[in-house]
Amino acid sequence: MCRVVPKSLPLILALVGADIKTFYCRITDIVLCLGEPLAPRQYAVILRLPVLQFNTGKNSTDMRIATQHSGFVLIALAVWQLSAATPNEGPKPGPEGAAAVPPKKIVRPGSKEPGVKRPLSTITPVYVFQMTGIPDWVAVSPDSLWFSHQPDNMLNRVDPKTNKVVASIPVGKTPCAGMVYGFDSMWLPHCGEKFVYRVDVKTNKVVAKVPVGPAASEGGIAVTDDSVWILSDRRGVLSRIDPDTNKVIAEIATPAGCYDTAAGFGSLWVTCTDANLLLRVNPATNLIEQRIPVGKGPRFLAAGEGAVWTLNEIDGSVTRVDPKTNKAEATIEAGVPHPGDIATGEGAVWVSSFDYPLTRIDPETNKVTQQWEGRGGDAVRAAFGSIWMSGYREGFIWRIDPKLL
Repeated sequence: MCRVVPKSLPLILALVGADIKTFYCRITDIVLCLGEPLAPRQYAVILRLPVLQFNTGKNSTDMRIATQHSGFVLIALAVWQLSAATPNEGPKPGPEGAAAVPPKKIVRPGSKEPGVKRPLSTITPVYVFQMTGIPDWVAVSPDSLWFSHQPDNMLNRVDPKTNKVVASIPVGKTPCAGMVYGFDSMWLPHCGEKFVYRVDVKTNKVVAKVPVGPAASEGGIAVTDDSVWILSDRRGVLSRIDPDTNKVIAEIATPAGCYDTAAGFGSLWVTCTDANLLLRVNPATNLIEQRIPVGKGPRFLAAGEGAVWTLNEIDGSVTRVDPKTNKAEATIEAGVPHPGDIATGEGAVWVSSFDYPLTRIDPETNKVTQQWEGRGGDAVRAAFGSIWMSGYREGFIWRIDPKLL
């Protein structure tokens, strides 16, 4: 759930003669993740440019890797790593006469609650989906878990009864900005093609492409009783899609810099990262009824466990908003700045981030009660009596029994 184009991209393209769209679709999403170090597994992915395919026959967890052309990948990766280690610009100069300012590194301090931190190794997953490549977005339908996978741009469907991948569906280039279930379909935004793909869950096939794209790669999509909603322009546009026609039927003006949305408590909720706001939208009128101040840089959010929860990416805090009063009633210092994800279910609020792959918040006390430290983290969902947590850089999805934590 992280994509950053490096300043050295033009140099890389010039050296390898790569087409920018192809480069972005096949390389950027894999290796350029907030300047974080790559895991050994990811180097293997880049060097071989594998395509992950799940055999949906008898041995449904078997994986086949097809090696493709990799010459320009090797050069691109080498140039990017060199430029990341020794940037051409050097430290940013400060005011005249002042010392140069070194680039900032993301520091995730974790929770300050005493006694809540523990090693990730203390968790024994019920099942591990280990893969070559990168699991990105995760979503839930009534009978399945779904995750998108890079670099092959596949949507994979997991049967939670058997822990088997039962379908792998090609969904175009660069799926991004989340996915959501509704109207017997999975809906997936695409950054490269500027469409929302609709996948029929009965046939596991793409049945429509709605011509509207996400405002940012790090965003989301939501479903209410009769519509699909997506932030489609970072300048401030919320688009409403009619699932009967697969067309945009309304565009609602929002503040600039709003990226994610979720449905709950009879409303649509929108995080405005740049304005530090949570919007409450009435689906019956298309009107913004409330503008609620929350923490710094709210992006991902969840509605459940009696409240709306925003994960604030600047300081890694979580804001609890009461849907009855439309006010922020608590701020939980989780200490997990960008990137990350948040979900509700199984009696708790769950946060996933790099360095702290899983954090548990008690909605009764509004406090962090458990926080696991280690390598892993990115997406998280609570469903089918389990917590599903991805390791973006490590190439896994864990299924965890919350009763065993």
